[in-house]
Amino acid sequence: MQTIYEIKGQLKGPTVTIMGGIHGNEFCGVEAIQSLVSDLKIKRGKLNLIIANPLAIQKDVRAVNVNMNRIFLDEIDSQIKDTYEYQRSLEIRKFLDDSDILLDIHSSGPDSQPFVIAEQNGIKYIQNLNFDLVLTGIDAFHPGSTDGYMYNKGKVGICIECGYMRDKNSSNVAIQAVIDFLIGLDMLDGEILKSRKSKQIFASKLIYKSKTNDFKLVKKFTDFDFVPQGTVIGFDGEKPISFEKDYYILFSVNQSQKNQECFLLVNKN
Repeated sequence: MQTIYEIKGQLKGPTVTIMGGIHGNEFCGVEAIQSLVSDLKIKRGKLNLIIANPLAIQKDVRAVNVNMNRIFLDEIDSQIKDTYEYQRSLEIRKFLDDSDILLDIHSSGPDSQPFVIAEQNGIKYIQNLNFDLVLTGIDAFHPGSTDGYMYNKGKVGICIECGYMRDKNSSNVAIQAVIDFLIGLDMLDGEILKSRKSKQIFASKLIYKSKTNDFKLVKKFTDFDFVPQGTVIGFDGEKPISFEKDYYILFSVNQSQKNQECFLLVNKN
């Protein structure tokens, strides 16, 4: 499987990397790249298309050894340096270091919906994407992510979540997002659509990590569900977990080990 493609336009422009499959069981980004690459001709700049984690993709697992989207760090545990994902991340960093903008394509569980992750320096680059939900401020809570790696170097890192990973429509969402993104950057010819959805921007406030080996949600939460103050979200061991403020919830999962991410709480700006 070819995993890295480089496409150059005739005119000067930005260097952009579009990446999919950093988690091997999230196929939408891989399918978007494979669907578009043979016919994709950009008019300016340089475009890198990267299928990030081919071994995990072949195995249909999130990761072979470690979560690749937490290891784009300058300092890291020596044990992680021997893993397949870390060695692969070093190859990918060369392209990120040469890029001005990153678009990293993801999908998630059955209760997810499409949204964009971008810091303030990336907001202007997502206006032509047909997503109405935008999450900011998450890089502070997810050290080692690809978009955080770009942001920490003064560049633009954008992540899109395209819906449920086993839903074929997530690939359609990813394909259209890539096209719209490149049109918005004036790298592809196409119409800037004035009827794009208005953006609802949410700010990340806290990530809750398990304190015991048994965190269980009280129910399934859909991403961006409203959680009023005092609502019990789950039980960490026998302790009910609730908060004294209103929030919206994302990425909620049960956990069977300590110090694992259970959910993210955000506020609407």
